[in-house]
Amino acid sequence: MTVLGDRMRNLRKEKNKSLAEMSKETGLTRSAISNYENGIRKPRQETLELITDYFNVDTDYLLGRTDVKNVLNLDGIYNAGYKAGVKENLNQINLQPVPVYDAISCGTGSWIGERPESYVGIPETMLSPACQYFANKAAGDSMVPKIHPGDYVVFEESTSIPSGAIGSFSLNGEYYCKRLKRFPNGQIWLYSENTNYQPILVTPEDDFRVLGKYKLRITED
Repeated sequence: MTVLGDRMRNLRKEKNKSLAEMSKETGLTRSAISNYENGIRKPRQETLELITDYFNVDTDYLLGRTDVKNVLNLDGIYNAGYKAGVKENLNQINLQPVPVYDAISCGTGSWIGERPESYVGIPETMLSPACQYFANKAAGDSMVPKIHPGDYVVFEESTSIPSGAIGSFSLNGEYYCKRLKRFPNGQIWLYSENTNYQPILVTPEDDFRVLGKYKLRITED
């Protein structure tokens, strides 16, 4: 048993999910999940990000580098950016400014302005220097419990994301935060975490673009 495998199994049990349920919801095979949990195989980076996204934990937690499941929690708003953690001293944190645009819909779709409304400071250790990032404030409840209204959602700029991952999308001039799933027949669907919302089918006639891949969220809880 590895730390990653042990934590995967514990997180799955906390969610009260069977191997079959996790397989269906992530697109990973049952045997792959079992191999990861038993330490037989290690997931690739792309798969690791999918697993951490599914469990809403940070990669460092899943790998055993920290015992904190999700290190970003809003404790106050400052001119320099957001404070990471309740006890941290903001002056001791190296922050990278990330532009914040109009609210992105976690419901029925909304516009995103071309100019950022403000900037949010994210600890540099949380981001890759090789990537570009942007943030939106979540509107609507379709991504609950993963993302709540009012959360700041940070995305890594990307024109494609793996099936099963959460991303930022433009669809016929509307902007969404959803979970993308690709199927063997070539269909693309955008799913909500809240089962009260119906999935959205992306057709070949639609003007559809992937804008970014979900990286993390900042909550006000």
